[in-house]
Amino acid sequence: MEEMLDKIVKIEEKYVELGEILSKPEVIQDYNKFRDLSKQRKSMEETVELYHQWQEATNAIKDAEELLHGETDEEMRGFLKAEIAENEAKIADYSEKMFFVSDAAYRFSDRSKSYHSYMGGFGALYYLDL
Repeated sequence: MEEMLDKIVKIEEKYVELGEILSKPEVIQDYNKFRDLSKQRKSMEETVELYHQWQEATNAIKDAEELLHGETDEEMRGFLKAEIAENEAKIADYSEKMFFVSDAAYRFSDRSKSYHSYMGGFGALYYLDL
């Protein structure tokens, strides 16, 4: 799981970076560069969205567990336990989806390394070799 999350974090970083590059006027003016970078970024979108949902569910579990630790009201404890179970099910679902989606995005990003040439002189500094 840790290796998959490391890959996804790199995909997310690259996704954000591509968003910044796509907002540069010189890239916007070059249709081919803009199109190629947009396609690459779009291929990562589902992975990044699933990762954010996974993070939200993980944080919700942590929060509920913290509240559960000091809670004495049985009704509230039941609610918090249900919240934990619901988010654990979400995490299992997101994890499975992230594995397949991130693997495809990772393979695409590995094949499609041309975006760094659009980054100008600092491309080598910013390029993430996934």
